[in-house]
Parts: sequence; C-alpha cells; structure tokens
Amino acid sequence: MKRNERSAILWHLLLCALVTGCGAERIPAKFGAFEPVNLDQRFGSGAYTAKIQNFMVIMDTSSTMNHQYLYEVFDSDTIPTLFEVEKEVIRRMNQAIPAMNLNAGLRTFGFGPCQSWRFSLERLKLGPYDKKSFGEALNSIECAGGGSPMDFAIDMAGSDLESVQGKTGIIIISDGDMDDDASISVVEIKKQYGERVCIHTISLGKNPGNRVAMRRLAALSHCGYTTTAEELATASGMAEFVEKVFLKSN
Repeated sequence: MKRNERSAILWHLLLCALVTGCGAERIPAKFGAFEPVNLDQRFGSGAYTAKIQNFMVIMDTSSTMNHQYLYEVFDSDTIPTLFEVEKEVIRRMNQAIPAMNLNAGLRTFGFGPCQSWRFSLERLKLGPYDKKSFGEALNSIECAGGGSPMDFAIDMAGSDLESVQGKTGIIIISDGDMDDDASISVVEIKKQYGERVCIHTISLGKNPGNRVAMRRLAALSHCGYTTTAEELATASGMAEFVEKVFLKSN
C-alpha cells in the first residue's frame, strides 16, 4: 500500500470516529417498564399549583454521549450509552408530568449528520405541551456526534422564549463535557429574562469536574435544581424532580 493511500484511509477512519462513528451497528439497549408516580391526583386536588408556564429541554447529542453509562441503576438488557440513558430519563419525565397547561420545546446540541450539520437543532418548536407529540419528537432523535456547543443551544433557547410569556424552566441534560461559554450563556439569558427563567441540570457520566460544571449552571440561574440521572432512575426520584421543577405546594 502506498503511503498516500495509507494516509487517506487513516484520515477517513479518524473522520468517521469524530463525526459519525464507524463499525458494526449497535443494537440499542432496551429498558424495563417504568410506572410513574401519579402526580395528577396531587395537582388536581389543589395540593400543588403550576410553578412554570413553559419548559424547554436541551439534550446533549455530542459524540461523548456514545460512551457507556457505567452506573447500574437502570434496568436494561445491555449496558446502555449515555445517549440512550438521557433519552430514557426524558421519556420518563414526559410520563411523570401531570396534566397541566404548559408550553414545551425540545432542542439538541452537537454537530455532524446527527444534527443536520447544525450546532443546535430544534426538535420540537415551543408550543402547547402534548405528551404524545413530545414523545414523538424525543423518539426522532436517532444518534449523537460532534462537539459540545451547549452555549449555542442555550442562546437559541433564549431566542425561542421570546414567543411566550410567563415563567420557564430550562432543563439541560448532559455529561457536562463543555467549555466555559455555557456559563456565559446562562448569565446572558438570566440578564434577558431575570426571574422568569430557571435552569435545571441533569448530569450523566462519572467525571467529578463535569458534574461540578453542571451544578454551576443551575447555581448561576439562582433558582435552578440540579440532579443526576441515577437519582432519577426510580419513580420516586423522578416524581421529586417533576415536583421541584414544575410544581409548587399550596
């Protein structure tokens, strides 16, 4: 094999690894059944009222989300990836949210073909919340790849919120592998919307520094709640998260 041909092949393999991932197709992990706590009864009884009128989920679909999720807290038939776990967490959150009038939106960030070559892709336009439509938008997210431009997704979410009124909860789920620009974007969106926006974070992965970075994003919003995927693996843990983000007790 000539040197130029060998170099071309190596560059091709590197590009595949960085952008799309090469090799045999992986069989997706299957998760066990999830039965959420019935928060409709608590909300309908008047024990709780709505804390927010809108929510936006920002999901990490960068290449690091293809790493294995190493906590053994989710019932699955094989070791899942971070990407599979984050989709499962948001799916369960969608199931647990009680029937209430909300606007909802869904964004992802990364780059490459999984993102239609955009840094942030609007998966569900901010509008009236419907569990089925939200679930379909979530299911349409098929893969992860590219870098981690979380700051760009936060900036775009700030633009999305210009179309709605009331208070908003922005939920960011990520392994926390990001740069400091995400913190700058949080500060900017708080300048724009003040107390109308709270940013909540869900951490994936085991890197301590990345987890601190995710907690810092929530702290910068001065009203955010921060947790981890493993804390949301149970029905009670997910119910607590939904209560803290979406509801307030009377």
